Amino acid sequence: MYTEKIGKFVFSNDIPPELDSEIRKYLLPMEWLLPPWCQRCNVGYGEYNADNVDAAICANVSYRYRTMTLTFFLGWLESDSNRRLDMVVHDLIHSSTCILADYVRDEIKRLLPKDEAPKYHSAILNELEERHESMTQDLAHVITQRLLATEYSQENTE
Repeated sequence: MYTEKIGKFVFSNDIPPELDSEIRKYLLPMEWLLPPWCQRCNVGYGEYNADNVDAAICANVSYRYRTMTLTFFLGWLESDSNRRLDMVVHDLIHSSTCILADYVRDEIKRLLPKDEAPKYHSAILNELEERHESMTQDLAHVITQRLLATEYSQENTE
């Protein structure tokens, strides 16, 4: 159950306390990365991600309903601070990149049905996923490096 709303973020009450405070520390200052269409970002906790056992954060975007859900896993807490920031930025950027990737995925499935050309269907979807994740990570990396450089320069000028 999502109970506490801060800006566009709505936090679940099932997030373990040690994880909750860390999530807020990294997530709240990054609200500016959410696009204007995203009216609500649910933030929750998951014990295990069957789709990706190595996932630290899982992002689900619903453009139709103007929402995003971020599910944090314990592995996120086990990462160092720079990696945590990078992962938060990466998953927030998905709120912008998923709209196009989801549209293209749906069009591929419509125009190139799996039963008509399974080899091409699979290859194109795999390539889309690879490029989508790569683009998202490239953007996250640039933004994270800029944020860390700004933070570092502010600490050394004060």
